[in-house]
Amino acid sequence: MDATSGIGVLVCPELGFSTYCLTSVERARACARWETAIVAWAGRVARYLNAHVAVGHAREDPETQKVYNSQTVVDANGVARHVYDKSHLYCVDEEWGCGEGKGFETYELDLRCFAEDDRGVIGEVTRRVTCASAICMDINPYKFEAPWDAYELANACAGCELILFSSAWTNAHPDDDIEVKRAPIDFAETVTYWLARLRPLIGKREPNGTHFICANRIGVENDIQFTGCSCLVDLRSPPILRGAMEKREEGIASALIPLGGEDDDDDDDLARRVSSFISTAVT
Repeated sequence: MDATSGIGVLVCPELGFSTYCLTSVERARACARWETAIVAWAGRVARYLNAHVAVGHAREDPETQKVYNSQTVVDANGVARHVYDKSHLYCVDEEWGCGEGKGFETYELDLRCFAEDDRGVIGEVTRRVTCASAICMDINPYKFEAPWDAYELANACAGCELILFSSAWTNAHPDDDIEVKRAPIDFAETVTYWLARLRPLIGKREPNGTHFICANRIGVENDIQFTGCSCLVDLRSPPILRGAMEKREEGIASALIPLGGEDDDDDDDLARRVSSFISTAVT
């Protein structure tokens, strides 16, 4: 995969360069010292692909010394365009004193897309796309105490085109019995749960839809399995699974996602309807 692959956005998992179970603030600070190197790696990949890259990492605030579980999005020039800190902390985050983020927000990125009209492909274009970042537990009710139908993440993403979701989703809670932790991973069950938590977005941006771009890690830590199940889901009604890694193995899944149309007033003929697509990938 290189710049000729046409990838517009690449999303990587939560804390993908370290263990997820950091266990102590000292270990978290040690991981945070790699932030500059990790973001630089994302920048090199972004320049190589001519794409935006979203990467998960630990981040220490230089003023407060708080350590956060973060996602940084860099552009095709390797420049950081957005930094998001996880807002809904899981018990594993709380164990090492993770700082709580300020909440969900949308932002805009100028992404590399493809355009076509009824006469065929026009070529590559740059399009401003409304995005949101989220990390794993963010999709759940806050502290598992908020009402299920509060749908904090989904409601914050209303009007959003892409949700860039870095995750370390597991099949069990740390306090579960070993039999539960060793249970086989069910891809359909995992993705169906995520969709249930995004219910307010399903069918709300017709005809184009919001798109859920999820990169979830694999492997085992402390006997708990990470589920994998990285996927690219079009949240129109009914939702469309546009790409996925159903097997628990390292790899890349990609898909071409429709972003809808815009009027092209520069055409010699009457204004025509131009549809744009973005090629997305998850690791």
